[in-house]
Amino acid sequence: MRLAAAALLLWCGAIGAHAQAPAPAPRVDGVVIFERGIYRADVIRRQDAPGTPTGDISVVDGMKIVSYATMVPAKLGTRFGVRFRIVGFPMGTTIELAMVTRLPKEGLRNPKTGETILRSEYVAKHQIGDVSYRDFAFDEEWELVPGVWTFEILYQGRKLAEQAFTVVKP
Repeated sequence: MRLAAAALLLWCGAIGAHAQAPAPAPRVDGVVIFERGIYRADVIRRQDAPGTPTGDISVVDGMKIVSYATMVPAKLGTRFGVRFRIVGFPMGTTIELAMVTRLPKEGLRNPKTGETILRSEYVAKHQIGDVSYRDFAFDEEWELVPGVWTFEILYQGRKLAEQAFTVVKP
């Protein structure tokens, strides 16, 4: 009887240890950009994002592609970006991605701060397997800088995807 009780205790302990085992670390294999271009979207709210030209980003909804172009007019109200899917395991796991924008060589000069920005970066949470979206919208006159704007998506310092847009004077 003691042997049966000891075996039962060991078995219960093994189940408890198994139930408390940490979830496996997410495996992020890459990002697939499947749509790029000029979009229309509804701004829901602004969110602080130090490291960006204005210090905040727009949280948007209802994104609709207007044009599949990578040639973008430097015009107030223009919004350009990408839709992408994170490839990895387990599906649905939330991860943090660095959203980097490499700006044209002269950069953007924010007249409020006097700072010239050559690279913009913020961190955003996304789920493995979900369709995600990121963009840039010309909201300020001083952002209308022609040249190559390159979006990069990084996970733990590793570049997963890149998309270049050429901004031109209309």
